[in-house]
Amino acid sequence: MSAVGIGWTVGAVGERLPFLDNAFDVILSNQVLEHVENPAAVIHGAYRVLKPGGYIFLAYGNYLLFWELQYQVWWFPLLPKPIGDLYLKAVKRNSRFLHEAITYTTFPTVRRTFFLAGFRCMRLKMYHDFVYSSEKRNLKWRLLKSMSIFGKAFPLSILASVDYLRRAFRTQAYEFKQKPF
Repeated sequence: MSAVGIGWTVGAVGERLPFLDNAFDVILSNQVLEHVENPAAVIHGAYRVLKPGGYIFLAYGNYLLFWELQYQVWWFPLLPKPIGDLYLKAVKRNSRFLHEAITYTTFPTVRRTFFLAGFRCMRLKMYHDFVYSSEKRNLKWRLLKSMSIFGKAFPLSILASVDYLRRAFRTQAYEFKQKPF
């Protein structure tokens, strides 16, 4: 452990965080999840060390795309690593990083793991606030609000579904979640 400015840095493995339960208000993880051995263990560990009401923002590579972020080459989504090894050799790239430091993460799997861990999605709250805001008066929002005749959650489920599809196929994915109180 070493002091840095007004805080501390701690070298640790994400799957085995050396912190007490309910120790942190906020966790920020940027482009780390795809480089751990067990992303689910990291997410569950983050839940454990977050205080109730605490937030996590996690950005990670989404391997559902035809582009490999680390190597900057065209890539078949979730390509088996032995085949990826051959491909990388064909395009004159060293495949060592693929085997040692990349775990395929996908938006649907990571999102599902967050919910299984117990996190609450902050986007759903944001959608609710947008749809039912008194400031949203234009035709688009009035139309969306009128869909509440099918049930209060109907307009929110439409927004959530569109957003899910839009984000499922981006190279960079992110999650903003809260540990419930």
